Amino acid sequence: MVIYKFTSWYPHGVMWTLCFVMLPALSKPAKVFTAAATVGEIRRLPEPDRIKRAVAIYKERFRKADEATTERAMDELLKIAAEITDKKLECAVYELWADYYSVNRGFNQRSDELYEQAIRLAQTYRLPYETGLYLYKKGMYYATYKKNTEACLYFLRSREQLSAIGFARVPDCGLLLGNVASFYYTLGDYENARTLLLEALRYQVTAPRDLVNFTNTLGLIYRNCGHYDKAMVQFNKAVQLAGKSNDSVWVTIAKGNIGSVYFYQKDYARALPYLELDYKASAAYGDKVNAAAAMLRMARISFEEGRSGEAAARLGIAEELIRNYPGQLQLWIRLHEMRSEIYQQQKDFGRALIELKKTQAAKDTLAAHNNIEAVERVRLKWKTTNYLSTLNKLETRAEIEKVRRNGMLIVMALLLVIFFLIYNRARLKSAKDHQLLELEKRRLDAELASTSSLLQQYIENLLQKNLMIENIRNERAHLQVLPDSPEKTEELVNLEKLMQATIITDEKWTEFKRLFMKVHQGFFTELRKKYTNLTETDLRIITLIRLRLGNREMANMLGITIDGVKKSKQRLRKKMGLSEEPSLEKTIESI
Repeated sequence: MVIYKFTSWYPHGVMWTLCFVMLPALSKPAKVFTAAATVGEIRRLPEPDRIKRAVAIYKERFRKADEATTERAMDELLKIAAEITDKKLECAVYELWADYYSVNRGFNQRSDELYEQAIRLAQTYRLPYETGLYLYKKGMYYATYKKNTEACLYFLRSREQLSAIGFARVPDCGLLLGNVASFYYTLGDYENARTLLLEALRYQVTAPRDLVNFTNTLGLIYRNCGHYDKAMVQFNKAVQLAGKSNDSVWVTIAKGNIGSVYFYQKDYARALPYLELDYKASAAYGDKVNAAAAMLRMARISFEEGRSGEAAARLGIAEELIRNYPGQLQLWIRLHEMRSEIYQQQKDFGRALIELKKTQAAKDTLAAHNNIEAVERVRLKWKTTNYLSTLNKLETRAEIEKVRRNGMLIVMALLLVIFFLIYNRARLKSAKDHQLLELEKRRLDAELASTSSLLQQYIENLLQKNLMIENIRNERAHLQVLPDSPEKTEELVNLEKLMQATIITDEKWTEFKRLFMKVHQGFFTELRKKYTNLTETDLRIITLIRLRLGNREMANMLGITIDGVKKSKQRLRKKMGLSEEPSLEKTIESI
């Protein structure tokens, strides 16, 4: 019987598995077995083997059986657990039951209730490990169906429960922590993911593939944050670990990520062999999205090295691979941008404009998605804070009840208890405040890193657009000296539209200013304090100066002449009351 686990190889070649909550397997219908006869052997087994055997029987015979058959089997298992007074087995039965409905119905109320029943029983029977485990499994169930906020809260509760036991005493602790870290990675919360992965790797991870997965994900986090040396260490380690277990799939994934680091460093000669290997293996395994990502990188290399025809052919291959994946917006943006550059190089400005419009449409859609994710992160932060606050209140109420129960003690003992409670409450509050501040700091650090990356991408786009504008102006000057013709008129119209599409508009300026203010917090506030008479046009000039763009680049971006930029700088010097020294650039840099 084939058992499928929820797996994602993209973005960036990360592969993480939601164990314990599995999607439907494409297998033949299970045979009908007599429930009592099938599970009856469990009562004769020693306690440590019962749950393991129950899980094996369930997966083999009942996971894909009809509902009535599975219901009878689960009822029989509950009877056996009651007869032999095995509380842990009783809890496990409810978890298996929840898994059955998840496999056969997807996200559903019945699974939700059964997971909660397993948790409540474990709490009632005072089984701390089982309580933490089933909290974790319910979190994984929510994560499987993208209920991220709910999943996070269950992970928090599970972590609190298991940390009280001591992670070193928790079976498969490394796997649990690593899977939760992968959940945070998919949300873009790299700081939390990195912290959890480093903690997970301190404990034994039994399955070699899980160890390679977590090591590779740690490398992806470092790569995405620009720490290429640390990323290389983790990717090479992942290759070695995968090689030891003869896991060719993971060897290829990790090597593909090594190639991506070389690509980002523009070391194309070293990147290309890895990317070719990544593409071929991904295509062979049917991973079209990752194959397209590798092919787009190879197309960029071809274009940068002057082989436009080869680049165009590779773009065609990439487009065919992701034709049925409209949600892969980052890949579509890269594809349309590169195709626009190729058309411009070929002087086919009509098609270049069409591709540029497709690029902008995909960017707008991606921005909308990012906004939704930002709202989700804020909601998640609010839920987390609210959970911690509620937890603090519950602890406080418990302490008050403790004082009431000790109300008959002598005065001196009562005073001592009150003193202890006050001290302990202050300590707990301090710890909770510190925890909340740490969570807020991590969120802000992650947001700043993300915004800095977006600003850097925006700046790189500005520089690329500058080259486009130079080419457009040269082509327009060349056309203007040619004899008049309908073809000439059409080309000039297309060039003018393409020029307008690359100049910073009011809408683009608003978007860019928002990113700039997040990264350089307080810059505009301080600027207006010192110089109260600056206009919005002045601010655009000052911002481009702060980014160290030259006069020609600034003129291209603003759609004015170089002389116009120089005159704007002269007016700025007068408004800011600057003499010859210090320079305008140094003054702006110092703010």
